[in-house]
Amino acid sequence: MSSVARRHAPTLRCPRCSFVIGRNTSVCENCGSWVPLEAASDSSSQFFRMIFGKRLNEMAIHDIALYLSIIPLLLGPPVAAIIIAGVKILQDRSRLHMPEWQRPLLFAAVNIILSLIIWKFAATNVLDTIKDVIYWLRDFANPASSRLTPI
Repeated sequence: MSSVARRHAPTLRCPRCSFVIGRNTSVCENCGSWVPLEAASDSSSQFFRMIFGKRLNEMAIHDIALYLSIIPLLLGPPVAAIIIAGVKILQDRSRLHMPEWQRPLLFAAVNIILSLIIWKFAATNVLDTIKDVIYWLRDFANPASSRLTPI
């Protein structure tokens, strides 16, 4: 690469602290952040700022666990909230008595139970509908074989 091209090449900077980094650097030497994650956080920061009022990396971990615990019908986010809260409680047992860690655990447990009830109800209804369609198609294809039930 010529010196002119090198002079005009864009300088890469850490998305978190703006420290100059090399092209193949994945960890910032200044702040220690993982550059691809920070770049992804930068690109999605407008979304998180719009929804939560702050960037994802500015949020407290118990807030992230709380937000994950209230996502309905999906089992992964509430389970992730329980794992996050469990790991943090195992690191410091006094957190078990703090409301900011109790709320995600409670909301996640209730959310998982309600989601499972809804999914069971939906699965039962879908299976009954499929059976009704199969019986209807069978009777439609061969009306002589359909049994008439006396009233």
